[in-house]
Amino acid sequence: MSSFTDDTVLALLSLAVEYQVTAVQNRCESFLTSELQQAKKHKMDPNDIPTVLSYAKCAERYDLPSILQLAVDLLARYDVNLLKEEGVKDHVTGEVWTDILEERNSLLTTCLANVARNGKYFLNNI
Repeated sequence: MSSFTDDTVLALLSLAVEYQVTAVQNRCESFLTSELQQAKKHKMDPNDIPTVLSYAKCAERYDLPSILQLAVDLLARYDVNLLKEEGVKDHVTGEVWTDILEERNSLLTTCLANVARNGKYFLNNI
């Protein structure tokens, strides 16, 4: 089987779930996990938001909690207005949107505590 891409993985996952092809589903899940972990390690790019939102939507639809959590953690690092501009509420449920906002609040609280303690602001170190 050839490599997955952002363009093919969600369609393949949908088919794998529908036809209960566990091996393909597992490869799709591994790909999504790897992509989200890599994205978390790199500089945040607003162009990544639509892809991460589509991963979150898919994870929610197919009950993939570890992938959903990775997506929530990553989306929480973006400005709320950017997420809204990308139609976050059209991609995820209100519950997941609340999770994103709660995670963002936690990140910001940690950042502010670091600033107060050290006078330094490092969002990437959280």
